[in-house]
Amino acid sequence: MKKQVVILIILILVLIVGFWAEQKGWLSSGSKKQEQQQDPKSCQSDSDCLVFGQSGDCNCGCFNNGFQWTKQGDCFCALPKSCKCVDSKCQAVFEQVSNFKECLAAGYQVMENEPRQCKTPEGTIFTEEKEQVIGCVSNDDCVAAICCHPKECVLKSQIPDCSNIMCTQECLAGTMDCGQGSCVCIEGKCQVKWQQEEKCNGMTIEQAREIAKASECGERLIGGTQFCNNSTKTWWINLDIEKPGCSPACVIDTITHQAEINWRCTGLIVP
Repeated sequence: MKKQVVILIILILVLIVGFWAEQKGWLSSGSKKQEQQQDPKSCQSDSDCLVFGQSGDCNCGCFNNGFQWTKQGDCFCALPKSCKCVDSKCQAVFEQVSNFKECLAAGYQVMENEPRQCKTPEGTIFTEEKEQVIGCVSNDDCVAAICCHPKECVLKSQIPDCSNIMCTQECLAGTMDCGQGSCVCIEGKCQVKWQQEEKCNGMTIEQAREIAKASECGERLIGGTQFCNNSTKTWWINLDIEKPGCSPACVIDTITHQAEINWRCTGLIVP
């Protein structure tokens, strides 16, 4: 009888101690520790969470600070800025972005479609907005694209620095040299308007060649190199004459019907 009473007393004491331990949180904390060992993202406070890995590690992110983290290959993974404990789980905290540029700067996933899109780890997608290039309004907004012998036109905002550039004096065919073309604004774009007239101040190229042949220019005219200088109202035809540092041309005045050689020399000329 005494033995049964002792056993009963021991059972009652065990129940009392167990209830008291549970009230104190000993048993619950033990179970939570076991849960943390099973769930690498479990936590009780923000201090329990740490950022593991680097951007590009497949399993980068926020885990319990006691978790034995190891890299699991390379793939897209955006590294969070920090971690916090939410509902007993370590959650990643990312930089707040509100547009494509901020998303790109944060290193989040970019989808190379057209237009490009950037996706945050939360799934928000931002689309790249193309900056509109303001075109020309009038011809005055357009200039030659290069300093010497230009063939194209650009906006004044893109004008080249020609302060230290030396150009040859020759007028090259197929360029805007000597009035062969000019910059104009057409439908908001700077373009070249080429001189299409077959006559120069009323004189045809055939008439100019006849005048040239009867002058000091002679028969040394190079075919297909002529152009009209509308500013001076003259035909220019390259000559087949070799002279160091020079690029001679026959200049035919459409007003006086006279022709002469323009040597177009640069630098020191040896006599």
